[in-house]
Amino acid sequence: EIGNYAPLVSVCLVHHNRGTLVLKTIEALLAQDYWPFEIVMVDDGSTDVESLKVLGEIQHFFNTSQAVPFRLIRTPNRYPGAARNTAAESARGKFLVFSDDDDIPKPNWISTLLNVAHFTHADVVTSMADAFTSPTMPYKQQRPDFRWLSIGPAADLGMFHNVFGSSQALVRKKSFFKIGGFSEEGESTYEDWEFFADTVLKGYRLEAVPEALSWYRQRNRGGKLTKKSDTDDRAVIASDDNLMYTTNAYTNRLRALRPYMRAIPEQLRNALLFGWGTAKLVESQKRSSSSRKNKRAKGMVAAE
Repeated sequence: EIGNYAPLVSVCLVHHNRGTLVLKTIEALLAQDYWPFEIVMVDDGSTDVESLKVLGEIQHFFNTSQAVPFRLIRTPNRYPGAARNTAAESARGKFLVFSDDDDIPKPNWISTLLNVAHFTHADVVTSMADAFTSPTMPYKQQRPDFRWLSIGPAADLGMFHNVFGSSQALVRKKSFFKIGGFSEEGESTYEDWEFFADTVLKGYRLEAVPEALSWYRQRNRGGKLTKKSDTDDRAVIASDDNLMYTTNAYTNRLRALRPYMRAIPEQLRNALLFGWGTAKLVESQKRSSSSRKNKRAKGMVAAE
């Protein structure tokens, strides 16, 4: 346990057009078992009328309740990397923790990440995450749709998959800026994967907690959340809401590969791209083969 060690932690919360969902994120933040922390919320150019209304309600709630120190920063739409950097620049805490507007941190999220950072002296601490698809809050004892497992500072495997951990990570503020923060390109994603790879390849210490400390709201390919019953909160997620499905997969992967490109001599970079592309092609072919086998097996079962 941390004991009397209780530094200020800044929750860097990024929001864009998800007014209904971000209320659930804030509810989860107010249920944290750690204190003190502040919330620095960056609205990344929201245009949705309902979301803008909710932002006003959130500001009013914190102004009147003073539940935790809270700041709302409004910016043009510059995408997650830039929004997270803006929150970090405004943060007053010694440690930063990052959350998106549809994540649901578990009550021990901050305290566990901080414990590990304190005792290992890590610059970055990540964890696993439990995925779910309901627009409501996860209920007690809910089983996840799947668990996103992480290994930690495995730079070799991290070239092909984000094995470093979920984006809901803790970072020492001074280390965040030394590492370089998040890259700020729009129209692409994997800025968290890129940041973790940079952390490891630049010699900073990354630790991964072998526990799922947050709920990650998963979407299907259509972009909508699963409605399990008529009593569910009818939060609707538009198809253009998820950058994973609306951006170029190849560009996204190259973004995560950039730290590796910077870490090797220029003469070897084409060889790295070739080897990486070949590995991804083999992986894709295996998935396609497995999918065909599953379809054939289902067909035989149906025929019987």
